[in-house]
Amino acid sequence: MPLTKLATMPCSDTPSLAPMKVNSPGDNLEAPLPIRDAKKLARTKKKELFASSLPSDPSTLLDGLPKALIARMNRWLSHPVTIVEVKHATFSINGNSAPGEDDFTGAFFQAYWDIVGQDIFQACVSFFGSCRLLHDLNHTLLALIPKGRNVQNMSQVCPISLCNCLYKIFSKLLMHRLQHIMPKIISLNQSAFIKGRLISDNILVAHEIMHHLKCKSRTSSQEMALKLDMSKAYDRVEWPFLLFILRKMGFNEQFMVLIHQCILTISSIMSNGAVYDYFKPGHGLHQGDPLSPHMFVLCMEGLSFLLHKACQQQLIHGIKVSRLAPPITSLFFADDIILFGRDSLHAGLLWNIGTSTMFPVLQTHWLPSVPSFSITGPEGNTRAPTLISEFMDRQTGLWIPSKVCSIFPQSLADYIMTIEIRQGRDKPSWPHTPSGTYTVESVYKPLLELE
Repeated sequence: MPLTKLATMPCSDTPSLAPMKVNSPGDNLEAPLPIRDAKKLARTKKKELFASSLPSDPSTLLDGLPKALIARMNRWLSHPVTIVEVKHATFSINGNSAPGEDDFTGAFFQAYWDIVGQDIFQACVSFFGSCRLLHDLNHTLLALIPKGRNVQNMSQVCPISLCNCLYKIFSKLLMHRLQHIMPKIISLNQSAFIKGRLISDNILVAHEIMHHLKCKSRTSSQEMALKLDMSKAYDRVEWPFLLFILRKMGFNEQFMVLIHQCILTISSIMSNGAVYDYFKPGHGLHQGDPLSPHMFVLCMEGLSFLLHKACQQQLIHGIKVSRLAPPITSLFFADDIILFGRDSLHAGLLWNIGTSTMFPVLQTHWLPSVPSFSITGPEGNTRAPTLISEFMDRQTGLWIPSKVCSIFPQSLADYIMTIEIRQGRDKPSWPHTPSGTYTVESVYKPLLELE
């Protein structure tokens, strides 16, 4: 029976359905934008969020990313679709979720599965066999949900994608197949959206590390924890980068084409039931697509690989909570990341020398105006590193001019003689702030100038 005829059957001839309740996108979000404001925002600001940034080729950056998939996994991803698999995907959809452009919810297909099930199965077989998805099936309505009042740009709204129900079934099929292999190919520091893992696992690890940082001795090495929150993480995923990650990890071409067909979409803005302004995004994943969380986790695997590679090359050092524990450099919570480091700021610190110092001259940053120098004798021959304490009188806390002038050039010796020696132990300070206290702003602004 055609779907159009089924939809117009009298209520007495159709099974009763439970009252449909559309889920709210979030308690902390405001009501949808008025039609006039949504139109104005979409026409003037949509390029800020949906236009591609034209990223460079990541092949050099991710050189060495290991191939994670084996032939058996690829055969599992590409095996023929079965009616049992399609039915499981259909009934796993939330029946009360908001419908897409087709106005069908999951509850409709679930209630009339005995009638429409074979048609849905044939549509899935056609999609997996031809690797081609009709544009009308992948047309997505974007509901712009403001995060607050007085919205001025796209970064202040949350675009929720309302996908067609039949497309959700295709996406569920791909997601269910991915779920079986994701635990075998994703790093252990990622726990979100991975079957058999809980995001609370990373929360417990983070709690233990923070407890270690709180209880550690002041005399031990400097360690830090840095939390990063990615703004518009799903909306900024570049499609070429996602396909590059899939290819590097060993996904077969058929599965990659299916993913490519799913992420290529034609979207339109919707507000209060009105649909307008059709456009084709240049990047991004749908918030509301069952496949999107897994695609985002695969993209984050690239960052996880870079951090692991830097740790192996001794460019960064993770935190160990005990002698036999493995070093932890990062924990991923979907689009939130916590980075852990040891001695990360040591190279940028300026040390105020004290009378009890045991620092060497060359390996310590203790001269603010001299980034690097060498110790030369009267004949110009380079000498081995010397302790700073050899150039001072510990009792008086003053420099010994004869020793300083015999080793350093005259201009540098005169500068050293002006440095005040503090009583007691050395004290570190951050040279980029007047107070000597480290702040994120003091590093963030110079980095922006470098870009």
